[in-house]
Amino acid sequence: MARVYRTVIAVLNHAARTLRDGKRPWLMSAVPRIEPPDWHDRLPLCRLTWEHQDRLLVALPAHLVPMALLAASTGAREQEVCQLR
Repeated sequence: MARVYRTVIAVLNHAARTLRDGKRPWLMSAVPRIEPPDWHDRLPLCRLTWEHQDRLLVALPAHLVPMALLAASTGAREQEVCQLR
């Protein structure tokens, strides 16, 4: 949801700076800062211990181990890791 707020703010700021009707800007001033609401939908972080990582790597098929190591080491999201070539 925060991405939607950032997009709306970017579009409104762009409109305030560049879109003009004659010599007047479309918006007379910059867009006020809009804070996204806190939806309380985030799960608490669960750190992967070395023991858990070792158990995970042993349980995975061999072709998935490098991907799992990359994800665990960098914190990259699933979509970034799976789309690497």
